[in-house]
Amino acid sequence: MSNTADPPPRRPGYSGLIKSAFTGTTRIVREMHSAIAGQTFGVLAQLPLVGTPARWVAGAHDAIAGGVYTAIDGVGETLLEAADAVEQRLAGNSHALLPIGIKSALNGAFGDHLDASESAFAIPMQLVGASQPLALERAALRAAYPAAGRRLAVFVHGLGCSDRSWAATGAGQVHLGEALATHGHTPLYLRYNSGLPIAENGAALAALLESLIRAWPTRKTELVLIGHSMGGLVARSACEQAPKSAAWARRTRMLISLGSPNTGAPLARHGELLQRALDTFAVTAPLGRLGAARSRGVKDLHDGLPAGAISGHPQIELRFIGAHLGAAADGALASLFGDGLVPVASATTLDGYTPTTHLVLGGVGHLGLLNDPRALAQIKAWL
Repeated sequence: MSNTADPPPRRPGYSGLIKSAFTGTTRIVREMHSAIAGQTFGVLAQLPLVGTPARWVAGAHDAIAGGVYTAIDGVGETLLEAADAVEQRLAGNSHALLPIGIKSALNGAFGDHLDASESAFAIPMQLVGASQPLALERAALRAAYPAAGRRLAVFVHGLGCSDRSWAATGAGQVHLGEALATHGHTPLYLRYNSGLPIAENGAALAALLESLIRAWPTRKTELVLIGHSMGGLVARSACEQAPKSAAWARRTRMLISLGSPNTGAPLARHGELLQRALDTFAVTAPLGRLGAARSRGVKDLHDGLPAGAISGHPQIELRFIGAHLGAAADGALASLFGDGLVPVASATTLDGYTPTTHLVLGGVGHLGLLNDPRALAQIKAWL
């Protein structure tokens, strides 16, 4: 089974995405309006003298409000359907114009919804080389990599990021993939919908890597996985789901995680608590449902992955790099906030306390790990 570089087109385009946002927002406003009005008229209906008039007014209010929102829904839906029809006729592939960075952010936030609705904005999982999706067929890979070596490094980005997130953009930064290319590794980059469940992406990655290994022009290939943030969890999930017979897993030497929330990310937990608090009250419950609409990928960061070594593939060595914003690793700032998103203990252990082979970098934030020269030096040493 081969993977093509150009997946089949999906629907809808820009207008369809706007339509989903429009209808969702209108529903939230309508539910909050109804809850506020219901509480107000409910109190008035219990008062002497004004109870009966209040119920009359409430009935009229509900009828008028219902008509207004129905009209808004109807007009908005009609206009957006017309816009979608025009868009499909004049620029059927206009969704390709959306920058991959914005598309990746949308997938991180609502990727499971985009995938379920067969949206053109849902990113299919692909391996990318030089910013171009790769067809996992031997002839195509030989043409793309005429001097293909046997050592591969697959980079897996994090939540809401893309294969282009590894690029160095500032002074003093390094491009890990390009640097490892001079170290004898051929860099390949994963592009995927980070809003899907981690386990689902892990299974898809395992299948993709099997296709890669079987199609790669060079025999006796050696594989290294390097994941940033959620990417480290997706890569570990792929390793854990790979059967003993998987060729790619047998040839995987090492998994290196940069700032991965192995035991969970506090920000995700805070989002969960906020949603529960909003759900408590009728007026804020619609906002709670809006929070619940965040992707399963985001929710999976709540607890990370279960602790433990990769079963069935003991040859895969685990290496961790964590970071903190403060001056000292044992300071309050470092222990509480880590790199700003992931605490040091979560990034450098599987259970929060058991020692592992790891490196802790000071004075760098979560995204800074992508291009830190100290991380590169340690990765080269491990390899």
